[in-house]
Amino acid sequence: MSTAIPSSIMDDSQAHSPNCHISPFLLLPYHIRHEIYLFALEYPDLRPIFARMEYQFAQGEATHDTTRLPKCILPTPHVPAQLKVTPGIFLCNRQIASEAREAMKFKVFTLQRPPPYTMTLGRPMDITEFISQDTLKNMRRVELVMNLFDDARGWGKTVEILLDVWSSANHLKRIDIQSFAREGGIELTGTPLPALNVKKANADW
Repeated sequence: MSTAIPSSIMDDSQAHSPNCHISPFLLLPYHIRHEIYLFALEYPDLRPIFARMEYQFAQGEATHDTTRLPKCILPTPHVPAQLKVTPGIFLCNRQIASEAREAMKFKVFTLQRPPPYTMTLGRPMDITEFISQDTLKNMRRVELVMNLFDDARGWGKTVEILLDVWSSANHLKRIDIQSFAREGGIELTGTPLPALNVKKANADW
């Protein structure tokens, strides 16, 4: 796959200025830095985070069941700050952060299950609690692996939220959907792309 590589933000006169302190990493040619970004960066796999949240909900709900108190006293579910981690490469400096964001355009975000269900809300948590709307809007390639037999309701809510976000703004180039359900030992697969009604953004690779 060919990729369009933007030129370095810093020109040669700046790079050789005695007053300019440059990271040794930035002395590498841009195409090498770009390959390093592609190797180092990935969208997160949210399944371990969902599983951890489910475990916490189960503990809280079990305690609630023993006390027989009303559901309204259960705390509003939220994602703990320690589970929201920004890759350190985005915090180095503006140039590296900009180049890293450019590299993320070539990465695929894969969602293999919906967020966990919580008794407090009476529904699954919003996907935007785990990954920001701005990040979702900037994605170019998305893959949804939907097990409708296990959690059709959760997937329905998640897809609804994704479509709301992408209908306001998006840079999508491709969405791959793999949906399957098991019934009587038969696996049904499909890609219901015509069901997606997403406004296309005018964005170049």
